[in-house]
Amino acid sequence: MDLSALNGDIESEGFIKIQDGHFFNNSGRINFFGVNLTFDAMFPGREEAEVLASHLARLGINCVRIHHIDKRDIWGERVNHNYDHFDPIQLDRLDYFVSRLKAHGIYINLNLHVTWSYRKTDAFDYTQLGLQVKGLDLLVPELIAMQKEYARALLRHVNPYTGKTYADDPVVALVEINNENGVVRQFLMKERLDKLPPELQPIFDASWHQFLETKYGTFDDLREAWLSHGDDTPVLAEACTPFVKNQGWYTRPDRDARVELGGDTAVVRLDPALDGEPFHLMRSGLDLVKGERYTLVLEVESSGRGGEFDVAINRARAPWKRLSPVFRVEVSSDGTQEIILPFVAGDDVERYGRIDFSDFSGAEEFRLLRVDLYQGEYLCDPIDGSNAIAKLPIPSVSRLDTYPKAVRDDLVAWLYQIAADYWEEMVAFVREDCGVKVPVTGTQVDHTFTAIADLYDYTDRHIYWKHPKFPNTPWDLNDYYVENASMVTADNDTFTQTAPTRIADKPFIMSEYNHPFQNAYNAEAITIGAAISRLQDYDGFFLFNYLNSLDLKQMNFFSSFHMAAQKAQFPFAAYVFREGVVDPLTAKVSFPLGLEDELAVAQQRKLSSNPYLNGVYYRKDSPNIPFLLLDQAQVSVVPLPDSAPVVEDMNAYAIKDADTPLTWQRGTDGEEAYFRLNAPGAKAYIGWADPSRSYPLGNITLDSVRAPGRYFQFTCINRDGLIGEPGTHILDLFGGSHYKGKEYIDYESKRVVEPGVDSEGKQLLVHSWRDVPELIEIVEGTITLRISPEASVDGIQAFALNASGEKAQRIPVEVMNSSTVRFRALTDYGTGIYTIEVPSMHTTSQD
Repeated sequence: MDLSALNGDIESEGFIKIQDGHFFNNSGRINFFGVNLTFDAMFPGREEAEVLASHLARLGINCVRIHHIDKRDIWGERVNHNYDHFDPIQLDRLDYFVSRLKAHGIYINLNLHVTWSYRKTDAFDYTQLGLQVKGLDLLVPELIAMQKEYARALLRHVNPYTGKTYADDPVVALVEINNENGVVRQFLMKERLDKLPPELQPIFDASWHQFLETKYGTFDDLREAWLSHGDDTPVLAEACTPFVKNQGWYTRPDRDARVELGGDTAVVRLDPALDGEPFHLMRSGLDLVKGERYTLVLEVESSGRGGEFDVAINRARAPWKRLSPVFRVEVSSDGTQEIILPFVAGDDVERYGRIDFSDFSGAEEFRLLRVDLYQGEYLCDPIDGSNAIAKLPIPSVSRLDTYPKAVRDDLVAWLYQIAADYWEEMVAFVREDCGVKVPVTGTQVDHTFTAIADLYDYTDRHIYWKHPKFPNTPWDLNDYYVENASMVTADNDTFTQTAPTRIADKPFIMSEYNHPFQNAYNAEAITIGAAISRLQDYDGFFLFNYLNSLDLKQMNFFSSFHMAAQKAQFPFAAYVFREGVVDPLTAKVSFPLGLEDELAVAQQRKLSSNPYLNGVYYRKDSPNIPFLLLDQAQVSVVPLPDSAPVVEDMNAYAIKDADTPLTWQRGTDGEEAYFRLNAPGAKAYIGWADPSRSYPLGNITLDSVRAPGRYFQFTCINRDGLIGEPGTHILDLFGGSHYKGKEYIDYESKRVVEPGVDSEGKQLLVHSWRDVPELIEIVEGTITLRISPEASVDGIQAFALNASGEKAQRIPVEVMNSSTVRFRALTDYGTGIYTIEVPSMHTTSQD
């Protein structure tokens, strides 16, 4: 199963360049099938470096993304807390390993800033921020200077084993400037703009004021623009005071000791004796219209050090449903506060909408003085007594919906300008100062405005199927879950979400993708990913990750090295994605995406894939066929003319006669759902086994398939040509993955999921992270192969392979006729990996 011959000589192939919207080298078009190596996995010793580089080449890898080395490892085992120079021993290990990757024809995707905490300066100790520094380093001059210092030191460093700087070495295929760092996700979605360190606030204030002065010139012109609200005056829909029980107010449980309804005031007291007991203060009897905009306005005080509580609008009868987000309200002890909570009603209710206050904490006592529900926008005063632009505070992101539209427009336009200025500066720096000669990207398109990504040479995207969830504390390995589900049955898959983020006429890569441990269906990540990425004609597909540590017992959510069933699919993925055995779709559809649309979506604290798609990803005439299996989908970042029609969904552009070798039958019913690739050079089927059914894939057919959990996956490639032609065919047939000796717990019920119990869709957690051997369900079935006229049935051999990819046992092959053979995959062979060696007619006749 050695696929290292797919890789070429990097030095002679030259630097990666862009031509016709794709990556090329001196040998022609190149697709990157890659993996991430993170943390100390990029710093092996000499023997380990050669073994790992050779191993990756044999799997068909031709690019390694160097990721997270700035977290701690490049600074040395004894972390240099000044972060001002690389550890020479670590740098030497990195240099040698890169030289061995290059010797095996493996390029690198070099990431600059990922998780470096920056260093302490006279102005501020940036080490204390950790990942909270993201976003800040797009504007703060000290942080930008440190990024440049790091980039210059690494890219201008001469690797003694290649004799070249990294900027001058064609082994560096791609350069990424600042991983997962964009203004939309950091400042708007994570509300980091509201939580700036006091020491850095003046930098942002000065930038904000400069933006406003450039746009408006005078304070009077700004005042006129900001206070012109038009006809947006809200209408009082329900005055929820006085606070009287027989006027809709009540508590659950009925605790008079915790709440005092006094007409003009509702007083809620925290009782330490009842701490932890659920308590709700509610007001029912509201009318709401689905889709209409409302604003809940509160006046509230708290005693002591301030506190917090939740408030939401819900249905007061079945079917129970939230009609608004759950707002977490923070109340200081600085007197009466007006809290403005805008929302769009999620359903029609007539006299049974209910305001629900709950989860009070912190203060000893809360006093509600006013609760009013308005239909429309209840807007705050954005001027608030200021008499100069230089005195205007940055609008609160958490209350952004309460500002007039002109203020919202200005805030997101300012953030866009911050991003555009930063990326233009950094792209120019790595090119002109550091001497980078290969394609450069800034950050992932799903972290910022799509229009910003048009400044980069290529577009990058990260996405995961059923990424681990941490309901309370990020990355708490004692409190998380992974949903155990196959993507085959999904209504909305990761690749459908990805398609609208591709920018027209630019190379597109997915530099992070996976279906994480302990999902039993994790092997399908690479099978589906390679097939769709090839059909969509993407330029790079990278699994995250292969190894995150040289300690091979250190399992994590994403380590493909530890997911044996997934790793077995690397040869299939390499051939499908790199070697052209599956033709890309030829029809292209491009959706216009205007910057004004993106800025409008950003005001909702959302990322815009494309406002015109409206979540419709399927053909109306074929509701189970995803659109991306019919046409290459992309967006054009262009201003839209006023006369441009509003496209309601993708069906308006669908190519009705599009032909594709891939079929994806959706649905939650495992009896019907399947994923099938039937191309001359590659076959794949993922679905649920029925022993009475036949599964035809052109000149290969599966029969009598029996899988312990009914789920099974089958793939086949011919290392030397098309399926059925002379050559070595590599076949995989296996079921779900499980992990020996680990207790699976249903996160919701906290009960153990017994072995053999169907856990599809359950939220599972496993507490151990070390030494986790994978158990793969062995699937039985009959495989029939019809060969081409150039091949001969005489001398055909089949073998079962062991976990190292070596021939472990010869398998009987039944010759049906001069063009057809078959063999039986059995549990007795103890494997799901097989080869069929098909001789040519010419070779047989000579023998």
